[in-house]
Amino acid sequence: LKKLANILKITNKKLEEVANTDKLTGLYNRNFFDKRIVQEMTESDKNNTPLSMIIYDIDHFKNVNDDYGHPVGDEVLKYHSSIVNQLIKKSYYAFRLGGEEFAILLHNTKLDEAVLIAEDIRVAFETNIHPVVGKVTASFGVCQRSHGESFVSWYKKIDRALYVAKNKGRNQVVSYKKHMLPIASLSIEWNNNWNSGNEHIDSQHKDLISLAIHISDLMYSNASYKSVTPLINTLI
Repeated sequence: LKKLANILKITNKKLEEVANTDKLTGLYNRNFFDKRIVQEMTESDKNNTPLSMIIYDIDHFKNVNDDYGHPVGDEVLKYHSSIVNQLIKKSYYAFRLGGEEFAILLHNTKLDEAVLIAEDIRVAFETNIHPVVGKVTASFGVCQRSHGESFVSWYKKIDRALYVAKNKGRNQVVSYKKHMLPIASLSIEWNNNWNSGNEHIDSQHKDLISLAIHISDLMYSNASYKSVTPLINTLI
């Protein structure tokens, strides 16, 4: 009976690991993220210890899938995930939230240290060249949770920082700052009623709309005057 109990214990542990692991990357999955985040926030409040999180997106990942196919895209995700596993402490948790979006939960870690960790990972992504795709970078948002802060509030701050990182040109780390503008974006979708019947003219009009949206995003992310002005001139 003792031997059977040990077998059952080992089996249950393996089943739990499978249930909590993303099959593709080997990182923890979204299901485990939702459970672990509650435990970490409770512990942080109870012990008054810092808790930080990094969220990152693989830059232009859609282009990787479009140009090389989804199997190669999957290999890129696994390649980057193995780099993360090598760089972070065992006390940290790395998750695949879905698609090309990932999170790292940093137990007992303040913002400054979390930013350094994110920068180390960013540099590792930039310098470890994938054998097929080449250089594939990522954008990072980082924030330390305030004592007693809700998950929704904390997550929005990290997401806002990530948004700024993307709109400042990607391949960079941005930490949340209180003066950051709320996430806002000009959203215009092409209406088929606008078709002129001339594909060349319609294509130009679609490009103008895309450019206007891009300019709007840059302005909301506090991009420099120097970087926005040429785009405005192009739009005009």
